[in-house]
Amino acid sequence: MFKTTYVVAVVSVVVICVAFGYVVSNRNLQDMAHLGDSFGVLSALFTACAFFGVIVAQFEQGKESERQRDEIERMLKLMGGLNSAQAGARKALEAQQDLALESALAIACAGMAAARYYGEQQGGGGGKGGSQGFQQDLEKLRRQVTRLEELQKEQDERRRTSPQ
Repeated sequence: MFKTTYVVAVVSVVVICVAFGYVVSNRNLQDMAHLGDSFGVLSALFTACAFFGVIVAQFEQGKESERQRDEIERMLKLMGGLNSAQAGARKALEAQQDLALESALAIACAGMAAARYYGEQQGGGGGKGGSQGFQQDLEKLRRQVTRLEELQKEQDERRRTSPQ
């Protein structure tokens, strides 16, 4: 389409140039001046048409700008919805992390209680004079509970300092 239009435009310009050359070569300058003056109205008409084209282009450009603005506003609203969904997912993840940490802490505490009970049943007296393996297991559980409590504090601190 573009190529065909381009060829037609070039051929038209060549034909007009050849015709103008033929007209100019067969006339004297006085006659040519009268010929040029006779196209003054046509020149004004073409100028008016060009000006009208510029005005129409400006209106179309304004409409396109409004369409783009509406599309951008729609996209921003959609992104706002995604941001709120992301915030909800973040809260759900934090709640899940809390639950997992609390569960691990509860299991560790239950393990410590069971280990103490086992130690008392075996004559260890709650860690006094019990077997060395029992003492090591109990110390591991204490360290695990301490680490879980530290993780809980770190997580709480991160939540306080992170932007919502």
